Amino acid sequence: MTEEEVEAFSSLIIKGSGIMFPGDEVPGLNRPCIYLFVHEGVALYVGKSRNGLSRVFASVHKQAELSRLICSELYVWFCETAKLAAEAENFLIYTLEPRFNKRLKMPLKLIRDRLGVKNAQQYFRRMQRVCE
Repeated sequence: MTEEEVEAFSSLIIKGSGIMFPGDEVPGLNRPCIYLFVHEGVALYVGKSRNGLSRVFASVHKQAELSRLICSELYVWFCETAKLAAEAENFLIYTLEPRFNKRLKMPLKLIRDRLGVKNAQQYFRRMQRVCE
């Protein structure tokens, strides 16, 4: 692009808002995932999606919409299956007790057994390492 074209394009977008995904990661963006909205270290909302990032940004998803407005961070983890995403979502809800989540859909013992974790602190430490 010419300098004039770059300037014209720059006037149309929010400065510094671009995100780049490596080409080999693009096909995975529509995989089942879990997501976590955080504000200053406090979990706001944990959710899951069968279709990748679409649910995270859906305007009809009220908890996610509110969380998007006030979060300081958004974490997304992709899963092999929707069932695994559901298990991981429930475990994070149990572990982090997010402000805008209300219920668990799976027994806690099953979550702990499935993920091989004895307590919430152990799992949270593991999640922190994954995010670093």
